[in-house]
Amino acid sequence: NLLADLMEYVKTGIKRASNEDRRKQRYIYWDLLALMRGVMSSPDAGISMLQNKIDKSTDSSAQNTDATEEKIYTFNEPLKDLLTNDDVVPEALEQVDNSDKRKFRDFIKILNDIKATDSDEKVRQALDIVRFSLNSGMNPIVFCQYIQTAEYVGKYIAEHLAKEKKYKKVAVGIVTSRLADGLSEGVNLQQGFEAIIHYDLPWNPNRLEQRNGRIDRFGQTSPEVLISTLHSKNNPVDDIVLNVLYKKQEEIRKKLGVYLP
Repeated sequence: NLLADLMEYVKTGIKRASNEDRRKQRYIYWDLLALMRGVMSSPDAGISMLQNKIDKSTDSSAQNTDATEEKIYTFNEPLKDLLTNDDVVPEALEQVDNSDKRKFRDFIKILNDIKATDSDEKVRQALDIVRFSLNSGMNPIVFCQYIQTAEYVGKYIAEHLAKEKKYKKVAVGIVTSRLADGLSEGVNLQQGFEAIIHYDLPWNPNRLEQRNGRIDRFGQTSPEVLISTLHSKNNPVDDIVLNVLYKKQEEIRKKLGVYLP
């Protein structure tokens, strides 16, 4: 069971971090959280993060310099879903030993098996929502956390829709920062799309609203828009992020009197 094994690894890492100084603890905590988010985002994002950790040859966290502190900050920013670079899989901060590398290779094998056997319930659920949107006369856009996830989800949806005659005219585009003219949340989408699927949860409720506002705005000619959020009941990362979103939403309501749905 990938989730159980991964949680056990994270618990061990947190226990190990308790014996380190605060600076080292920060490295370990962010590393573990990033790893969890990547693996639970998609098999491809998880494989990329795990491989990054396997390939890391030096332990930069041992260098107590200003550059090291800046490295934490740079690593921290994308993870917290600020406006730039949040689709890049974070660089591994912690060097791992051979035992950890063996675990990571086992995790990668499981993730590849999930892909090979079409056992990813998350992407299958997204495909169902895409079908529902199209059947309702709506063009959907799917927001993902990482480039690897976007490419994985886009390819999966494109391949499966192509097998169904009723969707033969549907074109699936994958837009990430790999493209020179990337499509960000700042682009108005109300003239081309009527549905949004949040494939991954960002930390900030304003980020969700920003995405929703790309289609739910003046100029939208559809009488209805569809907004869907994927949340797995057995995904501890989703539970943590959702809890953070609720708390931040309540803070905004108390301070500004504005409710973010």
